[in-house]
Amino acid sequence: MRALMTCIVAILTAIPVHAQEKLESSEASFFVQTSGGSPAVCGFDAILMYRDQTYRRGALAGIRTSLEWLEDKGNIGLLLKVSGVDFPNADKQDMTPKLFRVDHSFVAVDGKPFAPANSNRCEEPAAFCGWYWLPDSAVISAALPPGKLTIGFNREANGLDIRLPIDPADSVRAKPDEFRTFATCMTTLADRAKTKARN
Repeated sequence: MRALMTCIVAILTAIPVHAQEKLESSEASFFVQTSGGSPAVCGFDAILMYRDQTYRRGALAGIRTSLEWLEDKGNIGLLLKVSGVDFPNADKQDMTPKLFRVDHSFVAVDGKPFAPANSNRCEEPAAFCGWYWLPDSAVISAALPPGKLTIGFNREANGLDIRLPIDPADSVRAKPDEFRTFATCMTTLADRAKTKARN
């Protein structure tokens, strides 16, 4: 009996808690949007291609995610947008995308999930939009350059989470000026928020 229990425990501990998706490729970029010539939105955009073991038996899929920081009445907000596509005929060399619904999404820092303060549907109904505010928006921004962020999402209500890592290192190396502009933008937003908070 003890040997049987030992065997069962060994089997259970060998089973992963959730399927691990294989990241096939990633593209990332930083951007800044201005209003009246002054920084208004400091953003990061990523396209992640992966093998979906959780919902699609390893079929090719992708998400586009953007993180957009802005200042609002002395607070720093962060808008998370996530949209997803499947490539149902990729095995036939047909890369025609098909949108899938992202039911819920979140950001994790060093593995710790941060749920949005509130969420709603985006302009694209199948996409997910969620808002963060201080202090979470600052924690997430500090974790972006060192590559400690993960995007988590699921494709159905109460479904299993898929987590994909975000590493902007290649983008920082390839386009250092783009990253410097983003960093300057973030400093501007922080200074603006501090000034408004004092008034």
